[in-house]
Amino acid sequence: MGLIPGGSLFWAQSVTDVVAIGVGVFSYFGSALSFDEEFVGRYNVEETLLVGFSLMPAVSFQITDWFALGAGFNIMLGIFDFKEAVDNPGPMADGRLTLNDTDVGFGADVGALFSIKEKTRLGLTYLSPVKLKFDLPTNFTGLGPILTASLGMSGLLNSTIRMEIKVPQSLVLSAYHDFNEKWALMGNLGWQDWKSVRPNWNHGSGPRIPRACVDRQYKDTAHVAIGTRFAPIPKAILSLGFAYDSSAVTDENRTVDAPLGQAFRSVSGGVGDRPCGGLGPRLHARMVRRYVGESARGAVERRCGRVLRQHRNPLHRPEPAVEYRREERSRRISSC
Repeated sequence: MGLIPGGSLFWAQSVTDVVAIGVGVFSYFGSALSFDEEFVGRYNVEETLLVGFSLMPAVSFQITDWFALGAGFNIMLGIFDFKEAVDNPGPMADGRLTLNDTDVGFGADVGALFSIKEKTRLGLTYLSPVKLKFDLPTNFTGLGPILTASLGMSGLLNSTIRMEIKVPQSLVLSAYHDFNEKWALMGNLGWQDWKSVRPNWNHGSGPRIPRACVDRQYKDTAHVAIGTRFAPIPKAILSLGFAYDSSAVTDENRTVDAPLGQAFRSVSGGVGDRPCGGLGPRLHARMVRRYVGESARGAVERRCGRVLRQHRNPLHRPEPAVEYRREERSRRISSC
């Protein structure tokens, strides 16, 4: 697995008694995988990175004493990096394919806040989908003469893969209640539209290869979270929460390059209050424990168990893994 940096920075300011503005900079999503050179699924993936960072200016309006509306403009920077081994015929060592690019996509965030009682609030937030389009030049290294000729004839050598990924839309219902000056309880119910996510690609300089969609058999996901906040002293807040996200894919359809699974998270941390009630630094430390369903290696072991059993010697190239790759791609790729 890989390491993904995370962080956020927010600023808000009241313009009038009715209007407020703000801006947020935060990591929207991230996924990273990294495997060793002898990984049986290296012809599918060795390393992959997909990260989204968002800049979101926003404005809110206090319509009534109990109802407020807000909207934000999501400017997302997407970063994609991918590496996989290429099987050279004969005794030659593996070659390698590298793809990488960045893109900027746009979306919207709309929210409503209802003050049911003085200490109870309900919120509803919708985040629109964001499309990221990557132009990925095929950077092959370490190819033998046979594979170089074959890729050249197919149009893959020195071509550009144009890939489009849609970040799914989501809807979140939130609740918050203050029991007293020290204790508060909060919770979330959420939905994400993973079912509509179908990455597609085509070769910009390889006209012999048609446009295709990758149907990963994703399904919509649900999110449930509950947490509490405790203020032992006025200048400090402690928090503890638990969250669950359902899997976007079944075990049978999970792929090596995107091993999504159900996730359980526990979060604990502390926040230092702003000095004098105004703008100022805040110290926030937290620890996140996460369990994800079946791993990428588990997905490969389940599909290619005989490869792992039969090829313990690193000098033996796991040819069944190549067949697995072809079968897996033919099952998941169809014309758009």
